[in-house]
Parts: sequence; C-alpha cells; structure tokens
Amino acid sequence: MVQSDETIKKNIIDELFWDAKIDASDVKVEVNNRRVTLNGKVSTYSEHARAFSDAWAIKGVNEVVNNLKVEFKPTFVIPSDEDIKSSIESILLWDTSVDSSEIEVKVTGGIVTLIGNVDAYWKIIHIEELIWNVNGIIDLINKIAVVPTEDFIDKEIAESIVNAIARKINVSVNDVDVKVHDGEVELLGTIPDYRAYQAAMNAATYTNGVVNVEDKLVIE
Repeated sequence: MVQSDETIKKNIIDELFWDAKIDASDVKVEVNNRRVTLNGKVSTYSEHARAFSDAWAIKGVNEVVNNLKVEFKPTFVIPSDEDIKSSIESILLWDTSVDSSEIEVKVTGGIVTLIGNVDAYWKIIHIEELIWNVNGIIDLINKIAVVPTEDFIDKEIAESIVNAIARKINVSVNDVDVKVHDGEVELLGTIPDYRAYQAAMNAATYTNGVVNVEDKLVIE
C-alpha cells in the first residue's frame, strides 16, 4: 500500500519526537510526492545527521532533503575552532582504519573542511560518522578523495557489487542496475523500501576499487 504524503509526514514527526537523541521542537517537515524536506534548526551536528537518517527510515519516503541548520543553545559553551580541530584530529589518530597523516582538518566558524586522500570509498563515510558527535560543528564539507593503492577493473568492481547485493536478504539483485566507469559507481533501479536501499548502497560502498557512488535508486 502506497503511503500518502500526510501519513509519511505524521510518521516522520512521530519518529523525530520519539528519538531521544534529537530535540525536534524546531524541526519542520514537508512532504511532496513522497519527497521529504527538513527545515528549521537543531542544536548539534549529530542531531542534524540523525534527523536525516530518521526521515529516511520511514516507510514510503523516496528522497530526503536536509535543510536543517545547527544553532547552539544559549547555555552551550561553544568550543574554539582550534579545539574542534584538535578533537577531530585526535579521533582520526586513534582510529586504526584511517591514516590520519593523509587527512587535513580545517575549521572556520564551526564549519569543518576535510581534505586529503583515502584508499577506499567506505573510509570517507566512516570518517564523517566518526566526527558527528564532536561538539561545536555547524557543518561539514568533505573534500576527501579516493586514491586506490592498486588497479581495479570496472567489470570486476561491478560483478563484486552485484554479487554482494545477491547475498543480501533485504534487496533483490533484479531490482538494481550497477554501472561502473573508472571506479565511479552508478546505482539505478526501483526498490521497495529503505532497508533495500541501505543494502544496495552498502554493497557498493564497501566494495574494493570504488571511488564514488552516485545514487539514482528510487524507493517505491
């Protein structure tokens, strides 16, 4: 059964107010033809990221646009840019999956910019997730590039992604078309729900040789 925009909106609002990790009192939800837009403000960058995930998790959603702004509460002691930079660098240093010497961190007015190289696409996503909870972040600009340490053949990358999708319980390999050019992956197709979407995206994200993933999946 196709969910109406009104039902999707209600369920997202209920989810946001249920989630104890988010103060959703200043979050506005708009839904148009199952396309969700989040407007308003939250008090931390981790809430910004979590609200996006919560909206995606609702049945019937096929796109989420996150326009939320981070505005700290008046009682919050805002860390200096140097403190934010130091916290991020420390997190990256202690994470064994990331070569922190290849990542440059810049912070200006709470806006974090990451510059550098990693050898696998999943590490770009991993680094973002690592620093979500750092106090003082207003926004994140990720300019990290993937530079594989060995050569990969596009056909083999595509086959590896297709095989990974075929192993997943939540998505059918018949629903996803995989295209690869110079390590750039394009996922196309119509899938039934967010669990299938996550399964397909993870299959591409964690495959060796992938340098970027362009998501053109449609959730029905």
